[in-house]
Amino acid sequence: MNRNKASVRRALSGACQCAVLLATMFVAASPLFAQMPSITGVTIAYGSTNTITIIGTNFEPKNTPQPTVVLDTTTLAVTSFSNTKIVATTTTQFAAGSYLLTVTNCLKNAETFDVTWGADGPQGPAGTPGAKGATGAAGTPGATGPAGTPGAKGATGAAGPAGTPGATGAQGVAGTPGTPGATGAAGTPGTPGATGVAGPAGATGPAGTPGATGTAGTPGATGSAGPAGATGAAGTPGTT
Repeated sequence: MNRNKASVRRALSGACQCAVLLATMFVAASPLFAQMPSITGVTIAYGSTNTITIIGTNFEPKNTPQPTVVLDTTTLAVTSFSNTKIVATTTTQFAAGSYLLTVTNCLKNAETFDVTWGADGPQGPAGTPGAKGATGAAGTPGATGPAGTPGAKGATGAAGPAGTPGATGAQGVAGTPGTPGATGAAGTPGTPGATGVAGPAGATGPAGTPGATGTAGTPGATGSAGPAGATGAAGTPGTT
């Protein structure tokens, strides 16, 4: 049961919030709201007939009927008006002080403005300073401005005393060996040394392999015939 009541209350609360939001949007969008008068300044010319000039906007957006001007409870006579300026007069001589001025335009929209009547008196003594208010929340940082023009270079200061030498650091890792250099040019040949003593004769080496048989030479020329030999003895006669 309690849960149901809580749900109903939440629903009613949400409905009320929606109604307020819609009403605010309706009023803000209304042409009457858009034409509310606004007073930005008031000047007074004092005399037997006092002239009050009012400056602002939306004093008479439709130009008719003319706006009404009331100072305190006295209605002023409007002598001229436009949407941004009203001139009104009164023969009433108000005592010096501050009064509420009310301007109502033709749409029945009104605006008020505090008016000081009479000359301002001398400034009073300063009041006791009030208690310091709470520090407000930090504002959003602004955009970074452009860099300024560099200033002129200052004079070089005197050299400071030499500092105490620091401890020697550990030896670093050996670097990668460099590329070998080009071979240098050959030096000038030295003077030849003296001829050494002849060494002992070596042992006789083994006989070499016999060479191949050479080609047969050309036959020589036939010699001349020798002298005839002696006649031999007669042979034995044959049998008959």
